[in-house]
Amino acid sequence: RELSEQWHFEKYMGADVKVKLIRPVDGEREFKGILGKYENGVFELSLEDGRTLMINKKETSYVKLDDFGGVE
Repeated sequence: RELSEQWHFEKYMGADVKVKLIRPVDGEREFKGILGKYENGVFELSLEDGRTLMINKKETSYVKLDDFGGVE
């Protein structure tokens, strides 16, 4: 399930998500993490390594629920 509307982000706050960016950040374009707060088109993503990214929705190719617990 792809998250595209503000209410999607609000409903699935705390859920595992996969994010693909249009442009890389620190050489990476794809991230998995826990969806945090969403405000003014910017959402928080908590990564497994302890980093937290603030990502503008406009900078993403997609934001999807990670329904399969990390299984590709």
